[in-house]
Amino acid sequence: MRIEQLDYLLSIYETGSFSLAAEKNHITQPTISQSIRNLENELDVKVFTRTRQGVEPTLEGEIVIKKAISILTIHQELKDEINIRSSSVRGTLKLAIVPSICSTILPKTLMAYKEKYPLVNIEIFEKGSFEIEKDILTGNSEVGVIGFNANHNRHKDLEFIELLRSKVKVCVGVDSELSKQKELSVKEIIEYPIVMFKSNYYMNFFVNHLLSPYGDINVLFTSGNTEVAKKIISQGVGIGFFTDLSLKKDPYILNGSLIPIDIKDLKTNSIFASIHSKNRKISRAAEEFIKELEIQAELY
Repeated sequence: MRIEQLDYLLSIYETGSFSLAAEKNHITQPTISQSIRNLENELDVKVFTRTRQGVEPTLEGEIVIKKAISILTIHQELKDEINIRSSSVRGTLKLAIVPSICSTILPKTLMAYKEKYPLVNIEIFEKGSFEIEKDILTGNSEVGVIGFNANHNRHKDLEFIELLRSKVKVCVGVDSELSKQKELSVKEIIEYPIVMFKSNYYMNFFVNHLLSPYGDINVLFTSGNTEVAKKIISQGVGIGFFTDLSLKKDPYILNGSLIPIDIKDLKTNSIFASIHSKNRKISRAAEEFIKELEIQAELY
């Protein structure tokens, strides 16, 4: 039995697929299949069974996976202990982060973190909240930062650490007929064309949940780029929704071309939180990054 076999085992469990697990670990599917067969032969047990939904663990497999998680946790703790004793934190840290955080607290977080841990190689993926959750669950990224509201169904395999709370504003261009309004009701908002974000973004869920009870949403276009959306709205084409966190110090707000307006009777705040897997012991590099995120969120 080898550590890499247990790593493959957990990857298959997380993705529900031999092919996705192989892709994640940069090996071929026959290689990962053979590795699991060898492990099953060694333990004399069938770990996985194939279903229409994908690959699922057997009853005995659940026991093996639980033990594998424990062993991999101890293995990560051992590596962290060695790093501590050698006075260095190193390795590659993969982060998946929503645009609102990328443009606000992330720059100072990275600056402070790299001063302390220059040997850590950081890879950042800017994505929507739902895609980030999937990335963390499948092990494609180690730490994520997402946005959601109080009604969000928190996945049982994810650890959530709240960082910030923020109100959602409706934004219009300075030349819009709505630009002088202090607040808008949902009934007023739904009369205008909306710039929507893609379905993997929390804001897509928020807008649909907010507006759909009042009628069909007039979608001007759907975007995965917040800067493109802001530019088009600032020119008076449609309206859109953004958290006030993402609008703080935003150049379109500062130059007066984008006007934020309160949404009447909106009770729910958006929550921004870091997430990581409960099934895997995160690296010390990840632990220290989360600590720095919390510090910068407190200062913001």
